[in-house]
Amino acid sequence: MPSLCLPAVVKIQNYAERPFENFAELDDEEYFWYPHALLPQGHAEEDTPTVEDDTADLVRLVKEVDGLPDATRDDLDDPGYSFYAICWPHRNSMIGFVSRMNPVATLKPGIRYFQYGDAMTSARRPDFALREGADLVIGTDGTAILSPYSFQTLLGDVGVSFDHVQKDMATVRKVLAGSINLTPGADEALLAEASRTRGMAKRLRLLPGRLEAISLDAESLREILTRHDIDPDLILDENDHFSFDQQHVSVFFDAIECRYFEDDLSSERRRADRYSTR
Repeated sequence: MPSLCLPAVVKIQNYAERPFENFAELDDEEYFWYPHALLPQGHAEEDTPTVEDDTADLVRLVKEVDGLPDATRDDLDDPGYSFYAICWPHRNSMIGFVSRMNPVATLKPGIRYFQYGDAMTSARRPDFALREGADLVIGTDGTAILSPYSFQTLLGDVGVSFDHVQKDMATVRKVLAGSINLTPGADEALLAEASRTRGMAKRLRLLPGRLEAISLDAESLREILTRHDIDPDLILDENDHFSFDQQHVSVFFDAIECRYFEDDLSSERRRADRYSTR
């Protein structure tokens, strides 16, 4: 079992560490670091959990793994797993090596026959199958993220519920009221798209924080979009209000998030097309 975790440890020891950033991508031989000191100390009291809240829950789960009930045969027959973790005691705590793989889906139930030479051999389904390495390593003081996609898949959408879209929309309307208002059509399109996929619902969830961190005005936004060969009329009308249909909601998000190689709306410099600070 230790040999399965060793490749992840070797990567952390030899890769360059970077602070975690939403939407950012890792370069070769890098990993994100998420300090546990930044996480909430208790369960979120809000009805709209954040990625940080979900991470705190996962850390608590790993730390308290000895208190979890043992898996039953029925548990192992459940085909719905997406992740598993190997946990080891360390410094009076636990370390979790989390991998994005269903450990019980390697072979389907029943007997499969494979021919080796002139012999037919039966292979019964194992209880579970594990792989070398890990996508996340939950340590004593922080979480090493070797696969941002796995991190976002496991945690980024956990707190995103379609039940919260209406409340998130109300927050976005309030924040935008001080800069560029949404037309009724744009409001309807944004709400519809955020209610359609969790990815869009998540972008809506993060939008208020982004809007509060930048300086937004229609004139500057038009100039920025034009500079990047994006037609400003796709998301702005003649009254300098946000006006777009559902097809162009992604253009609206991309403009606010500055996914055009540099962050024009704040003083933050970004690394090429990886949406991360230098």
